[in-house]
Amino acid sequence: MIDINLVYLSYGSVVEYRRAVMSILSFSVWNHNELVSTRVIVYTDNINYFQPYLGHLDVVYYFLTADMLQRMLGGNDLIHRRKVAVIDWTFKKFPKADLIFIDTDTFFTIKANKLFESIKAGQFFMHKREYKLDDALQAFSSFGQGQYPKAFIKLISEKSFLINGISEIFTSNDFSWNSGVLGLNRSFADNMKYVFKLTDEFYSHSKWFISEQLAFSLILQRQSEIKPAEEFIFHYWGKRQKRLVDGLINQLFNQMPLHKLSDMNFIKGLTLEWKTKIEIDILLEQVSIGLSKSSYFYALKKCVQIILKRPFNPGLYKKLRCVINHD
Repeated sequence: MIDINLVYLSYGSVVEYRRAVMSILSFSVWNHNELVSTRVIVYTDNINYFQPYLGHLDVVYYFLTADMLQRMLGGNDLIHRRKVAVIDWTFKKFPKADLIFIDTDTFFTIKANKLFESIKAGQFFMHKREYKLDDALQAFSSFGQGQYPKAFIKLISEKSFLINGISEIFTSNDFSWNSGVLGLNRSFADNMKYVFKLTDEFYSHSKWFISEQLAFSLILQRQSEIKPAEEFIFHYWGKRQKRLVDGLINQLFNQMPLHKLSDMNFIKGLTLEWKTKIEIDILLEQVSIGLSKSSYFYALKKCVQIILKRPFNPGLYKKLRCVINHD
C-alpha cells in the first residue's frame, strides 16, 4: 500500500533533469524496501527525458506546460513558489498520503526508513536549521544582500499573521530552515493555503528569494518541532558545489552504459564518493574565504579537517596548496 509520496520538481534544462534522475536513482538503491510503499512523483516539462533512465522504476509523471509554470508563480517572479504549488497539488491529488518534497540538487546516502516512519507518525522535517533570522542580517549583508532580511524583519516586527484562526507573531529569534527537503505528514495539507499567503506576502514586502522557505519554517515552528533530514539526504545547494556535481553527473551519463545506472552497488558507492568530494570542496571554499578575510585560525582549522577527510591523498594536498598560494 502506497502511503507516502516522494515529490520532485524538475524543469527547464538537461542539468535539472539529470540532477533529478540521480537523486531518484539514489533513493531507489538506498531505500529499496521503501519502493513498495512510496510513490515517486516527478513534475516536469520533459517527461521523455526521464523514461530511459528510470524505466526500471515505477515513477508517476505530471507534465508542466509553459502556461502552468507561469501560473504557479502567482503573478510574481519567485521561482520557488512553484515548490509550494506542486506540494499543494500533491496533497490534493493524494489526500491520504504523507509527502516528502526534495530539491533536485540532492541525493540519498543511507537508508532513510527512520525518516519515512517518523513522517508517517506525524513528525515534520526540513533539510537543516540554517540560522536565526536576526543573524541573517549580518550574514546576508556580508555579500551585499542585507536589504532582504532587513525588510523581512521589519515586516514581521510590525504585524501578526492569522494562521488557522490564531494570530501568530514571528520574531527575529525564529529560525530559517533549509527547504531543500520538506517532510510533511498529511495533517499539514490544510496549512498549504497559509504557506501560499505568507510566501506571497513575505516576497512582496522583502523580495527575499527564500520567502517560501521562511513561510514553511515559521508555520512549522509554530505547530511542532522541526527535525533535520540532512542525516539521510545530502543537499549540495552552493553554486560551487553544483558546478562540481553537475560535472560529475555529466561525466557519468556520457561515459557509463545505461544499464550501469540501475546497478545498486555502483550507485551506492558513487553517492558516498561524491558526498566526500563535495564535503572537501566546501572545506576548500571555506579555507579560501578564511584567508581572504585574514581569519587564519579559521582557515587552519578547515585545512586540518580536509587532511582528516583523506589523510593519504597527494592530489588533495596539491589542491590545498593551490588555494593557500592563490590567497
